[in-house]
Amino acid sequence: MARNTQKKRSSRRGAAKRSIRRNADSILSTLFALAVACAAAYAFYTYVNESTYFRIKMIKVTGTNLVDANDVVAASGLTNEDIILLLPTAEVRSKVNALPYIERCRVTRVFPDMVAIAVEERVPVATLALRNQYFEIDANLNVLKKIDEHARHTGPLITQVPGLGNIEPGAKLEQPSLREAVDVWLAFRDTHVAETVTVSEIAAPSTSDVRMYCNELDYEIRWGRGRAIQQAANLDTVWEYKGGNLECTEYVDLRFDRDVACL
Repeated sequence: MARNTQKKRSSRRGAAKRSIRRNADSILSTLFALAVACAAAYAFYTYVNESTYFRIKMIKVTGTNLVDANDVVAASGLTNEDIILLLPTAEVRSKVNALPYIERCRVTRVFPDMVAIAVEERVPVATLALRNQYFEIDANLNVLKKIDEHARHTGPLITQVPGLGNIEPGAKLEQPSLREAVDVWLAFRDTHVAETVTVSEIAAPSTSDVRMYCNELDYEIRWGRGRAIQQAANLDTVWEYKGGNLECTEYVDLRFDRDVACL
């Protein structure tokens, strides 16, 4: 019995040694394969970095109208020293999107040596006046550019907006009365009235008191909160019915549902 037990122990020890050898061989084979892969990767990386074949030779910018394409290239940070295979497209996209006039962009590698940047621009719709400073803004209240007070401005001047501190191009504004003023302007410019009068200023001291001033009219147009499209349609209806002669001296008030008050 003792002899059989000894044989079993000896057999188990032999099996264990063979298993260890197999595991060691497997580990050595894996390490060798990793070493070969690392060597190949390093050789390829060295080739890519030293070769001029994959270096960027052209940056193509499309979609620009208000923004200079050279400004887009400068913002991207790309040069002909960059390698197209190693191009961090998300980082480049983030840099270009930081330009105030850029709504979004797409960055694409075009092998072997070109990068294509397609942009969508923000479009200015009005000019915000703040303490003798003037800023172009888009329909989403993004501040696009600071302009000189004597320069030609886009759309009407929006004035008397409360709650504005110091602002800079690239800022996104959230003031409710500014939102109302822009909505009023966007609704008004699609009317027939807008074909015959020029809006010079929209004062927005509150969301329920937005006042529009036109060069050709002796009276102001008062707008209420949240119904700019309907109020614009009401104004259009009365304007066409009266042939453009509303006989008002102080104001037209659109804040009474479908009624239009005139004084």
